Amino acid sequence: MAISAEMVRELREKTGAGMMDCKRALEETGGDFEKAANLLRQKGVAVAAKRESKATNEGTIGAFAGQKVGALVELACETDFVARTDEFQKLASDLAALEAAPETDPNADLLEMPHPNDPSRKVADAINDLIGKLGEKIVLKRAAKITAETGAVGVYVHTGGKIGVLVEIACQSDAVAAKDEVNELARDIAMQIAWGSPQCVRREELPAEVVEQEKEVYRQRAINEGKPEAALEKIVAGRLEKFYSEVVLLDQPFIRDANVTVGELVKKTGEALGETIEVRRFERFRVGE
Repeated sequence: MAISAEMVRELREKTGAGMMDCKRALEETGGDFEKAANLLRQKGVAVAAKRESKATNEGTIGAFAGQKVGALVELACETDFVARTDEFQKLASDLAALEAAPETDPNADLLEMPHPNDPSRKVADAINDLIGKLGEKIVLKRAAKITAETGAVGVYVHTGGKIGVLVEIACQSDAVAAKDEVNELARDIAMQIAWGSPQCVRREELPAEVVEQEKEVYRQRAINEGKPEAALEKIVAGRLEKFYSEVVLLDQPFIRDANVTVGELVKKTGEALGETIEVRRFERFRVGE
């Protein structure tokens, strides 16, 4: 059977495979469209198996932003070249939207869920299809979703898609949560987290053993520097404050105005709007971490 250009085009649109791969699949199956599509899918699985041992240190962060929900996924691959392709970027975005969907259980295995563009197939199948097309190992490394009951979710993806952030800003009323000032605050703090890489929101969330370890390091350093015994506690306290300003979000200097901390910014915004506003939690993804 002669394989027409129209048949190749239709198969390519359905599967996303390369033109020559589509032509060969149609030739091998005698022009049977469905058999050719299945053959291309099988080849995708075969490529995935062959590349199973390859490292996936590149990739992108896919994000979805809604008023009260945000989601991130880390989709990994072998090279930055593949990470920047439209097909790879679209899959990451589709998976983030799927993660954010109300019906998606945050504890569910995203790979086992129906793909949003083809519910008859699983997400894992769509990934294998893309592996077959792009010729690299592709892995969905992690996913996260934050839903705000009363408040807003800030979503930020740093240029290049290598860092993504979700942050929940909690308010006391939906009316205040919907204000532009709250949404701007949420986005600014998401950018802050991308830039500052904090370990936690507030000091109380730091493990006590981590704080004690830092104190001991600062004390020993001061002793080695020849500082007087009477000054040790004050020196340790000062250095501990600097540590907090590096790893605690609310203690970090705000990236847009280093004269105020993030905590002061949140308090000031709440006072201006007549409600208590707080940062509840965040997720920060960086490709390869």
